[in-house]
Amino acid sequence: MAEKEVVLELSDYGGGVGISPRGIESNFEEIEVDEVTWTGDQCDIKTIVTITGYLNDKIELVVKWNDEEVDKYKDKPIVLALVDEGKELIFNNLKRMAALDDMYIDEDEDDIEEEDSDGGYSQFEITDVDRKGNDLSITIKGVDDNELAHFGGLDLHVKAVKNLIGNTNGTDFARDNGDFSIEGKVFALYLNEIGELMRNFSPDRQMLKDISNMDLVKNFMEHWQEDKELVAIIEKDNEEIIKETEAIRKEDDEIWNNMLKDINKKLN
Repeated sequence: MAEKEVVLELSDYGGGVGISPRGIESNFEEIEVDEVTWTGDQCDIKTIVTITGYLNDKIELVVKWNDEEVDKYKDKPIVLALVDEGKELIFNNLKRMAALDDMYIDEDEDDIEEEDSDGGYSQFEITDVDRKGNDLSITIKGVDDNELAHFGGLDLHVKAVKNLIGNTNGTDFARDNGDFSIEGKVFALYLNEIGELMRNFSPDRQMLKDISNMDLVKNFMEHWQEDKELVAIIEKDNEEIIKETEAIRKEDDEIWNNMLKDINKKLN
């Protein structure tokens, strides 16, 4: 029988462009601490923790533990040492990248934003200005499902935007105060912003300068069903919407039935 050997080590470097925890498109570098089990010349690799660094005006470091391995390894000195080594490698690499782009990165520890993402929870903050120049700050905390992107942040960003769009509190307030056409205005502004998103993602924005945001949305709606991956994503999303709607309806029915029972008891 082949001898089994377990090795803890840093994985190869990875990276690219992704959405940082603050919701900003950023260059990122990523490295993992892996448990590699060798049986003869065969190996099985489990990721213990993933360290991701994003390059914005500050270097943001996100440390995300594998839920299945966190209890086993989080207090092991050898793993913690590898995490520190991975963080240092990423920080130095991003600092060199910033220097090549003539970016100044303060090496003060206060300028390194580090977040431990445990149990799937993560957060990001967007600090920006609106189109009128007013300060705008948005902080989102929640579960990052890691469905759209393995490096975190993007799923939570999309989830937060979906929840904001689906929330009707603002429109209810406007309607109650006399604006009975508020829905169309809100729908149009949201769709126009989706069109602007499409424009910003285009590799050649100049080609789209004579096409409106709404026409970009219209073109997408005419062709999205041609992409099987998009169809699958929407079908899954619709299933979740139906489940949520049914759960809310069931809860409302139970509340209403309990109210009727209480009324009947008082009458009898």
